[in-house]
Amino acid sequence: MIGNRNKVWIFFISLVFLGTSIFALKAFVQLGQFLSLKERVEVSSIEPCIKKLGSGKYRLKVRYYYTVKNQSYCRDYLVSKYFYKNRWAAQEAFAKLAGAPHSAWYSPHHPEKALFDKSFPVKGVFSAILLIGILIYFYMLARYMCKIE
Repeated sequence: MIGNRNKVWIFFISLVFLGTSIFALKAFVQLGQFLSLKERVEVSSIEPCIKKLGSGKYRLKVRYYYTVKNQSYCRDYLVSKYFYKNRWAAQEAFAKLAGAPHSAWYSPHHPEKALFDKSFPVKGVFSAILLIGILIYFYMLARYMCKIE
């Protein structure tokens, strides 16, 4: 029975390690992108792109244009992770967005990689750190249980 419990622990720790690794890698890639975007430039124009995803589901994307060192670039940005119930609601959201001046954040080394909204990935980084802590806890618990047996 003890051998089976060790196999279960190893399997459990492996699953937690795999999930933590995938999530942490994703979070730290987002953090790396955030840290690499150091320069800001004014957006010259934005265009709406409203996609119908199904009955009563619309998503709003914005295509924005910016210029860095006399080179023009175009990128797409998903405005909201939420769905709009109709095309009119998505157009209204775009009208609110289009009324204000906007900036694009870009990397000086790769100006073609830009973000319309530069925000620190708080949720991802905090969750990754928490998951790494849980992984360490389970690893230490497994070591302790092996010493007892």
